[in-house]
Amino acid sequence: MTWSWIGVDEAGYGARMGPLVVSASWWQIDSAEWTPAALSDPDFLQQIDPWPWRAQFAAESDGRAKLLPPHLVADSKKIYQAGQGLDKLQRIVTSLLDAIEAIRNTLTPPIQTNDRDRSESVDDANSGSSSDMPDVHATWSAARERYIHHARRVQPKPSSSLPYWLTESRGEVLSPTAGEGRSHLTGLANTWASTTVRPSGLFSALVSEYEFNQGLIQHGNKAHLLSATSMWLANHVLQQCPAGQTVVIDFDRHGGRKRYLPLIVEHFEADWPQVLGETELESSYLWEADGRRVYFRFTVDGERRYPVAAASLASKYARELGMHCVNTYWQRLVPELKASAGYPVDAARMLAELQAAIQPSPVPIAELWRNA
Repeated sequence: MTWSWIGVDEAGYGARMGPLVVSASWWQIDSAEWTPAALSDPDFLQQIDPWPWRAQFAAESDGRAKLLPPHLVADSKKIYQAGQGLDKLQRIVTSLLDAIEAIRNTLTPPIQTNDRDRSESVDDANSGSSSDMPDVHATWSAARERYIHHARRVQPKPSSSLPYWLTESRGEVLSPTAGEGRSHLTGLANTWASTTVRPSGLFSALVSEYEFNQGLIQHGNKAHLLSATSMWLANHVLQQCPAGQTVVIDFDRHGGRKRYLPLIVEHFEADWPQVLGETELESSYLWEADGRRVYFRFTVDGERRYPVAAASLASKYARELGMHCVNTYWQRLVPELKASAGYPVDAARMLAELQAAIQPSPVPIAELWRNA
């Protein structure tokens, strides 16, 4: 029996600058021996497929493939620390995308390339001073290209327009391009092809500051905006799962919220979903439609489950790429400006410095600052 497992998680929810990113990872698993309770076991995947699962990701070290332990696909907070660069996140996320695209298109592993922009480590978005970036115009251009390249691989639909930190002209639209630009960071597509746990999709909703503010108007507050974005993305992935499959959709719990039945009914147009439980630690539901049995679970510390952890990594990676664009965009205009991670206190510092240095601002406040 083949069934699908989807995990959804976000990055940048509490920020005031840069994008909110919600991601979903989709896995198809060939295993008849499972129960909803079994999926709570962190060793579940190793039990059903021990070796391919452990060997899935590789990093280049001294010209040789080096196996990375499975715990590296975990909550992004355990893998990424500000100031250490994005190299580790980049290896995991881009290698996963490469494997998905190779399996989807039945291609051989990606051929190595000398494309410098795709192979180099991503500059740390929090590195800060202008002395680290002698040519900020070139740095912003490279950051912009890297973000756009990644966005085209992961976003399921084009944004209405690009955020200010990707373009100095208005009205440009970024359309997704399927299968574009595979990197050379992994050669593990053949390993994935033989495993019983196959990555089938990695998608991200990239919500700019302006789109975030518009979403606040539409949904009333940022909690409802996050829930609506997460459910929309999960439904997008669900529609790609084969008819007749059992599908498990795992979310990290949205704040302290315990009841999600109205969201499921609204965003999935679900008729009569069954409440399996709503406790302090987990809320779970079952919905049967179009020949599918769909389990929804909203769990405290949901990143302990592998698909949610993979989504967490994808969201953090895109979020940090976006903040690198934000920082280098402004450092072209204010070279001494210290970079920010975009969260409230330091974002307010950055905004104050920008307002003091540039009058009038070249960017409307509604596009620069998130209102919640």
